[in-house]
Amino acid sequence: MGLGAWLAAVNDEQQYAAEEARERREVVEKPAAEEEEIYEIMRAYGVSEEATRPLVEQLKGNQEMWVKVRGFQILTFGAEGFALLTSAACCVKCSS
Repeated sequence: MGLGAWLAAVNDEQQYAAEEARERREVVEKPAAEEEEIYEIMRAYGVSEEATRPLVEQLKGNQEMWVKVRGFQILTFGAEGFALLTSAACCVKCSS
């Protein structure tokens, strides 16, 4: 049982490192797409692009924080789970 827990922890650490590396690349190679993702996420929660712009500008000025924010979103919910969460937030906003 201890071996299983250790293997799970190692796997989690490797997954985090891989996700962080991917986000670091994307922030450098595809900044416009990463910026649009933040706007899309916030729109799903009913926050306008105008209201989100200061956050995006702040993140653009701090690449390390941008990577942490995006990594947290993906790792917390998973890529598919995060997409579903965003879609659910859109549905809730549309129905209210």
